Amino acid sequence: MTKRLVNIGEGRIIEMAEGEGKKPSPKPRKPRAKKPGPKRAKRKKSQSKWGIKQPGKGRGRHVGTSVKMALIPGYREWWNLRQKQNSEYMIGSRSRLGVPDGMRKAEALKAWAEARRKAEIHMANMKKAGLLPDDEIVQKATQATLEILEGPMNQDMKLKAARQLLDFYKAKPASKSEVTVNAAEAWLASLAEAEGDKE
Repeated sequence: MTKRLVNIGEGRIIEMAEGEGKKPSPKPRKPRAKKPGPKRAKRKKSQSKWGIKQPGKGRGRHVGTSVKMALIPGYREWWNLRQKQNSEYMIGSRSRLGVPDGMRKAEALKAWAEARRKAEIHMANMKKAGLLPDDEIVQKATQATLEILEGPMNQDMKLKAARQLLDFYKAKPASKSEVTVNAAEAWLASLAEAEGDKE
């Protein structure tokens, strides 16, 4: 076995045989056994620490202020009343129902008032002409349709209103094929009469 000199530091040299300096790999340590801790009582997923049922708690729903506030007596009633007042405010003052694009609400209200006035004139003319039936529902529907027709709505709405009026008050004209057939029948009848006169 061959020997060699090995420098071990600080000016010291030792003589070692080949492969003698290799140490065997240390044995792996056994993992320490965890000490059993105190057992915690498991809480149901649908039950919060505030005692309020939360179906969404298992999906990561946060117990927020609304849950805590719900424990205050009378809070739920006050909140419902507040929501109702907000919805009434939005519908009453800030709604854009009947206001076309590019028009302010004040302008639209003036345009609708003018349309209502024109519709009443048309209704009076139709009553004089005897076109309007005595049924109150038909009269209301006709007036609403006339208001849309005279109002500031878009062209599509006006065309739909016009079609509704025409469908109700005017009969559709006869088609060209029927007119052609009638004309041909009249011509054949005139020929038959002419032949009868000759005989």
